Amino acid sequence: MNMKDILEKQDVDMNNAENYKLLFISLRNRGKVQIIELPHKDDLNNFLVKFSGDHELLPISEVDLAVYNLERNEKVLEKNIEILEDNISGCVDEAKHHLKKGHKQLAKACLRKKHEIEKRVDKKLEALQNVQILLQRLQDTKMDNSVWESYKKSLAALEATYNKGFNEDAVEDTMLKIGEMLEINSDIQNTLSRPLIQEDADLEEELAELMNDKNDGNSPQNMDDLDLSKLNISLPDVPNSPISDTSEKNISTQLI
Repeated sequence: MNMKDILEKQDVDMNNAENYKLLFISLRNRGKVQIIELPHKDDLNNFLVKFSGDHELLPISEVDLAVYNLERNEKVLEKNIEILEDNISGCVDEAKHHLKKGHKQLAKACLRKKHEIEKRVDKKLEALQNVQILLQRLQDTKMDNSVWESYKKSLAALEATYNKGFNEDAVEDTMLKIGEMLEINSDIQNTLSRPLIQEDADLEEELAELMNDKNDGNSPQNMDDLDLSKLNISLPDVPNSPISDTSEKNISTQLI
């Protein structure tokens, strides 16, 4: 950016331009900005300042100067085209004015002037288009160069990493060691989880022995094993009529 644009954006009095020049020179000495003065030093348009922004502050390069000149030419061309288009509108209005008064020849002269201006506009539009194309190409080149620099730095970082012993054999050896350590850790965890006292196992064995002893005796394990024919029990006959309370007592007495 040139000094004039900076002061205009900040709405600064142009009479203080020299003080701001000293300020930017101080900032350059502290590595905050880059400045360059083109020929015609008295012209604020030729005192260029480059800010770092979000990127690393680099010296003003030939590409930066080319972009700056193209941007200036772009603004000049756009301003000239605006003026010429205003002149075209003026010629049309003037031609209409002459027609109202019946001055056809003067109206034709205005239209001829309009056509000449239109030709100049067409040429300037072509020049503006060329400037914009070049400007875009330069901006793309800067971006491509930035990407290329990133590639180079990434490649250098990778090479430095591999030069420190990071290779396929080292990775394979590391993975084998990790597997061995995980296996050792698993064995340690299994060992630590074993009970210190085998009381439960002993109690289970003792219960099994008691169960075996019980099954060896004459006592049946459940009601299904009972043989009622071997029991000396006299059961009453099944009654044909409803059982009264007295009959129930008699049956109970017989069973006892």
